[in-house]
Amino acid sequence: MRAEITEQVIHTPSPADVAMATAELILSIQAEYPEAKLKPLPPLEDEVITLEVWLPIPLEQRLSVQHRIAELQGDIMNKHGVFTVALALPFEDASSSNQSSQ
Repeated sequence: MRAEITEQVIHTPSPADVAMATAELILSIQAEYPEAKLKPLPPLEDEVITLEVWLPIPLEQRLSVQHRIAELQGDIMNKHGVFTVALALPFEDASSSNQSSQ
């Protein structure tokens, strides 16, 4: 039995698709997490958009937030054909650390 060879088609998104996907990703993350601090990063390999999403959340909530962000990314990828990566990262809220040190 011969293995069937399939051809992989690589889609290069247009600049307009990248711009729309970037704007929609940022707006959708900010709508769900208004306290988020977004930091762009250079894309790796096949990524087009890469963001760090810093949030004042406990470390144990990171996975549930990352899951929700992945859902938002999937919607954008399906709509615009643009591969994105957004990593949820917790940071300690400066106001709560100031209060605890007083």
